[in-house]
Amino acid sequence: MKIIEHAHASAEPGLLFWDTMKKYHNAEYCSPLVSTNPCAEQPLPDGGCCNLGALNLERFVDNSGNFDFDGFRETTAVGARFLDNVVDYNVDRHALEDQKQNAINDRRVGLGILGLGDMLVKMGIKYDSDEALEIIGKVMEIHRDTAYETSADLAQEKGGFPNFDWDGYSESLFVQDLPQELQEKIKNHGIRNSTLTTVAPTGSGAIVARVTSGVEPIFATSYKRKVKKNDSLGKEFDTFTVYHPVVQEMFGDDENLPDYVVTAHDVDPYFRVKMQGEVQKYIDSSISSTVNLAEETTVETVADIYMTAYKGNLKGITVYREGSREGILITDEKSEEGKVVKAAETGKKTARNRPQITTGKTRRMRTGDGTLYITVNEDENGLCEVFTAIGKAGGTVAAQTEAISRLISLALRSGVDPNSVISQLKGISGPNPTWEDGQLILSTPDAIGRALETFLDGEETPNSKKKVQFEIADEAPSRTEPQGMYCKECESHGIVDEGGCLLCKDCGWSKCE
Repeated sequence: MKIIEHAHASAEPGLLFWDTMKKYHNAEYCSPLVSTNPCAEQPLPDGGCCNLGALNLERFVDNSGNFDFDGFRETTAVGARFLDNVVDYNVDRHALEDQKQNAINDRRVGLGILGLGDMLVKMGIKYDSDEALEIIGKVMEIHRDTAYETSADLAQEKGGFPNFDWDGYSESLFVQDLPQELQEKIKNHGIRNSTLTTVAPTGSGAIVARVTSGVEPIFATSYKRKVKKNDSLGKEFDTFTVYHPVVQEMFGDDENLPDYVVTAHDVDPYFRVKMQGEVQKYIDSSISSTVNLAEETTVETVADIYMTAYKGNLKGITVYREGSREGILITDEKSEEGKVVKAAETGKKTARNRPQITTGKTRRMRTGDGTLYITVNEDENGLCEVFTAIGKAGGTVAAQTEAISRLISLALRSGVDPNSVISQLKGISGPNPTWEDGQLILSTPDAIGRALETFLDGEETPNSKKKVQFEIADEAPSRTEPQGMYCKECESHGIVDEGGCLLCKDCGWSKCE
């Protein structure tokens, strides 16, 4: 939770899932991993180094929006040979002898991609769509298989990497996922490079190529650029609007863009994790990628994103919540004074920020799903958030209750009349109605609506006029049961840490199996 809270507050640290990295490392038997490079896309052994290169996917889309798979296959093969030659070119240019020897013995390279966001725009495909996952899966499968075929051919031409041993090499889960025919070829003839594929940040390369970096979507369709006036001694600037190149090329400006043109802040963060996972299947090293989050994103959402990445076998995950660090790119929707400017122009409502300190009260209510604790908080502008915790229910009920409270909080901070929220919740029937304080509580949503109503009505129930159990709450109530972490397999809270391995006591799921 410390990691998650700090990532929410300052975008650092990201997470590396070290066990996953080691299991999918082709040379773990001879050059065990000890660290990564600073951007974490390249796991490395002691003295390890890597030559990185990337193919611009945007260049393989023709004017009709079709992807040139044959051209991409050919260019991937050239790229793999090129990077292998770089190993030899650099062999006497390493600062340390350990680096030189590792480069000779492992011949580690990392051929990757950039321009994924531009490729999808030119193909008319929305970044966060099943169609996008399908096309990138095909592209990356060709990328992997061609790179490995080429390296296997190079082994027959020039010899395999000196540390190659099939018994150790084949322990890698990545190697075990290669096509069977390709595995046989490597087993019989060796392979030139211990690793072959990486998705680096490609920041500078993307600027030169005028495309999106790595696997990222377009960050923004246009930017404001400032240039110092020559005669102002650096105190005055000319401001220009710069359009993302593919947007300018295809549409001229970003006034009336089609629905399939989406930017980083429009893409659902969980889909970003899914996209990274799809690409990771075909990358033997790792991927540098950042999940962009809106400023109002909660700590709980960051936690869920990190755990989703872990369960999805990603090797690493990083988030950036807008506004959490100074000097980082922000969307054009924020003016220099920090006020929302586009929301008023477009008529869209934007939730006000939650202040650091709020005051509130907590009510305990009995429902058919368990004892429900409802905390209602307010700031100087009125009601601003609702927190809920439900006794022993857990699983689906707890998730649905949390979702309701988050949506209520968003609505309240967006200026929605609390009475409108109450009218939507009260009266919703569920399978387990129960009586509480002379009232029939039809469901958990009904209970939340009634708690909000009593908060607004001076803490009296409509029927009995009795004071309800609202108390001053310094913080939201915490559950004493159950004790374990949440298990997504059986929806219990039975996950415990035993000997460094996560194990569910209720269903038997284990991360170590």
